Amino acid sequence: MPQDTVDHMKSPSTGLFRTRVAQRLMGLLLFCALVPIMTLGITSYLHFTDQLQDQARQRLETGSRDAALAVMERLHFVEVELARIAATLSTGVSARQVELSLSAVPPAGVLAVSLVAPDGARRTLLGAPLPPGALTANQQEHLSDGKAVLLVQDTPQPDILLAKAVDATDARQGTLWATLDPEYIWNSVADRRRLPPGTEMCVYAGNGVVLTCPRLVRTNMAAADPDPQMAGTWHWEAHGEEYLAATGPIRLGQQYAAPAWTIVLGEARAGVMAPLADFRRTFPLVLLLATMIVLGVSHVQVRRSMEPLRALTDATGRIARQEFDTHVTIASDDEFEDLAGSFNTMAQRLGRQFSTLTAMSDIDRAALSHSDRQQMVRTILDRMDHALACSAVALLLRDGQDRRGSWNVLRLRDGRWHERAAAISSNEMAELESHCEALEFGPGQTRDFLQPWSSAEAAVLVLPLVRANTVIGVVVLEYDDPDIMLGERRAGRQLADQVAIALANASLLEDLDALSSGALTALARTIDANSPWTAGHSERVTHASLMLGERLGLSAGDLDTLYRGGLLHDIGKIAIPAAILNKPGALTDEEFAVIKQHPSTGARILSPIGVYRDTIPIVMSHHERLDGSGYPQGLEGDRIPLLARVAAVADVYDALSSARPYRPGWPIERVLEHITTGAGIKFDAAVTETLVQSVEAGVIGTGHNDTPSPSVLREESLGTSGVQNAVSVPRLAPVSDQ
Repeated sequence: MPQDTVDHMKSPSTGLFRTRVAQRLMGLLLFCALVPIMTLGITSYLHFTDQLQDQARQRLETGSRDAALAVMERLHFVEVELARIAATLSTGVSARQVELSLSAVPPAGVLAVSLVAPDGARRTLLGAPLPPGALTANQQEHLSDGKAVLLVQDTPQPDILLAKAVDATDARQGTLWATLDPEYIWNSVADRRRLPPGTEMCVYAGNGVVLTCPRLVRTNMAAADPDPQMAGTWHWEAHGEEYLAATGPIRLGQQYAAPAWTIVLGEARAGVMAPLADFRRTFPLVLLLATMIVLGVSHVQVRRSMEPLRALTDATGRIARQEFDTHVTIASDDEFEDLAGSFNTMAQRLGRQFSTLTAMSDIDRAALSHSDRQQMVRTILDRMDHALACSAVALLLRDGQDRRGSWNVLRLRDGRWHERAAAISSNEMAELESHCEALEFGPGQTRDFLQPWSSAEAAVLVLPLVRANTVIGVVVLEYDDPDIMLGERRAGRQLADQVAIALANASLLEDLDALSSGALTALARTIDANSPWTAGHSERVTHASLMLGERLGLSAGDLDTLYRGGLLHDIGKIAIPAAILNKPGALTDEEFAVIKQHPSTGARILSPIGVYRDTIPIVMSHHERLDGSGYPQGLEGDRIPLLARVAAVADVYDALSSARPYRPGWPIERVLEHITTGAGIKFDAAVTETLVQSVEAGVIGTGHNDTPSPSVLREESLGTSGVQNAVSVPRLAPVSDQ
């Protein structure tokens, strides 16, 4: 049996993601893959950003502390130089000598030096010194203690002054004032070896004066920024750029009696975040690559899961369309493969069961539609051969003559029919009766009644057909594969039971048909027995009507109606007294009037019987004539039913050719001359012409004693003698001319 295979490994993936399940799976895979990647990327980006900012803040805080120490270191160097000069003056060296010495070797970090006497007189020792600033009492006390004092003058270019007493024990010596070189202080601080790379430095005096700030905006620290005395980090905007800044205080009060300075180190945020630029460029590419990988892997996995599912769905639809030979091949090495195997088994069982049910239905139909038992049996075996996977099927039925142990075998193998006889011994019959369910024989295992005609290499399943505890037949199934035989035992038994029912129904129908045909014939003979002159008349009229109807090409239904109508056409004569029917002389008008009532009487008799209603037109009108001269209604032309016109010709033919008490039978030639003379006037011309041809061909008899037997009439109505299939119910026909 060919199988239509659905193979998911070979099916195209077009439309794979049109299914809702595939879309959900794909969406779930993308969500589960991309969302973590996106979350990880964003989290990493934010963490990296915070880490860079934290590292920048730490660098800036450390750098600000280092810068503060560097500034203090430079101030200390200048203070040492100023103390050296003061010490020189305090030893009695003249100011002129110091001036010459300073001019020859200027001290580092000093632009100008002046000596201010207690009376305010000022002597320039180096450069162009600035006027000394006013000192507070605290600063004067600080000088008296031998310490230096630092002043910042708020000028367009703020000046830094450092004061040192020449001799703290002798106030008359005066005070040295040095103007510091900012480049010496700031440049050394801003040395790249001290400050973090990429940073900008600003220094604010205690009063908010910007001492140095190369690029950053000179902002009022007191108004906008954190407390200069407190170290920390904050954001700063300058020149349209955002900076991360850190502050570090330079505490000058204890050493120089001056307010603390604030160092601000700023680093452009763009520079801090520069390492993220590569991350921002590469992350979308990484995300795209990850998406492509996820899509590829998802597509493979979804297809791996969905194509078997789609193959199973398609196969299920085909099963719903009763295509039970559908076979699914899935090689996925998972539950889908197991499901496909279960599906194939289910489809095979469903197909076998459906084939069994179909075969059972066909067997029933064959039993009801075939009147020929041989044809019915062939149809049954053919249906079993198609429904089962057997190599040959055979049916054994008892011989028609019912000789003991004699059986007829009809076998079908490879589309070829074989018929032969078989003998079942009493022991074999006893075995069949004791194993009425089934007998199984493997290759080489057989019984005597099987040997002459079955294959010795085949496994054989013997299924007895039992009716009323009697084996009425045997179904034999031959298999090339014993395993298939075992799998089909149940289906074979079901079909065998149906065959038994079909044979029983066929026998019952044959019995009913024979009973019906016999009853009609008996009734017709009862009618004819009312007069010895009409014996066999109804049967001969029926035979002639059927022959005419066949040659006229009437349908099977019409022939069946003619059969019943021919046998019953004179049923109304039951009501006519025998004295009138057997009167040897001419009938009186009154007597003929009684005769003319028998069509109406027959119609009334049959009217209560539903199955005979289609014969009433024949019974009622078989004495009507085309010219209206007939009875009982005087119908003319086509108003007379066709079947009644056929029966009328057959009735006249038999009546005129048969002897009556009032006249001898006419010769056939005279009868035909009489009928042909009335063709087209009293009798249907086509029917008349057909009668002449049938008599000349010998189809319709020419003697009065050739009454056909009931079985012959029945075969004619069923078509076994040329008449095509008709139902086995009686028919009506016309009476003789008077």
